[in-house]
Amino acid sequence: MIDVKLTASGIELELYIDSYEFPDFNTGRDANALTCEIELDLKRQRLDLHAAHSLILYTFELPEFFDQLHALEQAPEGKATLGDPDQDSGDEFGLTITLNGARGTLDGFLAESTTTRLTFEMINIDRSFLRDTLTKLAAILGVFPVRGDPAAD
Repeated sequence: MIDVKLTASGIELELYIDSYEFPDFNTGRDANALTCEIELDLKRQRLDLHAAHSLILYTFELPEFFDQLHALEQAPEGKATLGDPDQDSGDEFGLTITLNGARGTLDGFLAESTTTRLTFEMINIDRSFLRDTLTKLAAILGVFPVRGDPAAD
């Protein structure tokens, strides 16, 4: 199991990755499904929200996000997105990191269903948040690499 915690001003996102959902599979979409638990704490002025949700995260989405973050680390500005940034996409989780110089923002959502959704936006971050995210994402990829061809049946 891997426990990853990302913290910024007013938000704490903790992701627990337990295992591959189908450990006996070695290729295809199902072989790359990870069973996860995500906890999200939002603290803003008089607002204090907590959400926890079990979800499936796919290993083949992580290298692209890692590459986007790595490119963003080298660029003066830009954006990196995990999942579909459209909150109405049907995805359970989405995360977007936007940088402009030394500062940036974190936006995202956690959806338990189409009617139950916790969103966050304009969370202030800096480049250290980006480096921390890259380090933790590399740890996940080291333990849970993409297995076989995700597009195989």
